[in-house]
Amino acid sequence: MSELKQIPNVGKRTEADLIAMGYTTMESLRGIPAEELYAAECALRGFVLDRCQLYLLRAVVYFVNTDQPDPEKCRWWYWKDEYVQPSPCGKSCIRCDWFPSACGGCSSNGDREQQPPGPCRMKRSH
Repeated sequence: MSELKQIPNVGKRTEADLIAMGYTTMESLRGIPAEELYAAECALRGFVLDRCQLYLLRAVVYFVNTDQPDPEKCRWWYWKDEYVQPSPCGKSCIRCDWFPSACGGCSSNGDREQQPPGPCRMKRSH
């Protein structure tokens, strides 16, 4: 087992793929965009992986590039496109200090619900 297994969401298969791609330590992953890792992993496997793997890799990149990662933001599902892309309030939810504890994000239908003071006052519907 390598140190990569210390990264939240990294299981045996992701660990093996990262090592096969030349990433053997957390340090080796620093500064590498998740999209680049995803493309390399798809090439390694010879097919397009489920998009959830990209979300997982975004969480991995966040973890290895953040001094004190928020454990809540290490969950892969918070790295879906809808949370990463700019939302109606203009922020990328995952980069917002209010998300996900005080703000559930922005919904595409524009419904507004009362939120604590902060840059985003819209509630994402799931």
